[in-house]
Amino acid sequence: HAYNGTVVWRLENVGGDEGEPLKSAIRGDIDFPDAKTKVTLVIQKNLDAALSMSHTINISFKLAPGAEPKGVKAIDVLRIRRPEAQSGEKLLGMQMPIADNNFLIGLMRGDTESRNLALLRTPGVIDLPMQLSDGRLATVNLEKGASGERVFNDAISAWSR
Repeated sequence: HAYNGTVVWRLENVGGDEGEPLKSAIRGDIDFPDAKTKVTLVIQKNLDAALSMSHTINISFKLAPGAEPKGVKAIDVLRIRRPEAQSGEKLLGMQMPIADNNFLIGLMRGDTESRNLALLRTPGVIDLPMQLSDGRLATVNLEKGASGERVFNDAISAWSR
């Protein structure tokens, strides 16, 4: 079953701990009205040296009563593809569940960081593969569009300063 939805991309300033400067984050607010489901995706640079990830992607699903699906059991790492392509390249990282319907993807530091950032800058579509709580597989396809591409480019430029 396919559900159509909308995504609004924006550049957001998120606060660090006390005394730390604000940092740029990419926020995608996704709405699937027919499925009674909202998804929030936040991508930001990781400044915590204790964590071995260059960037974090937090994905949370809000399911209204009567929503279809009933829940999300697991997600996979995001894939980036050109709009005409059937499949894309997977970002290099690992995903971990945080709480019910809430997940974190940590992108790898080191040699893979520039590859991941180049993929995030690529115009096109972001695919989020997942397993629903009833075991079915599903994918959320997010088009960046012109405004999304601007948000991604502005954030990645800010992160490299």
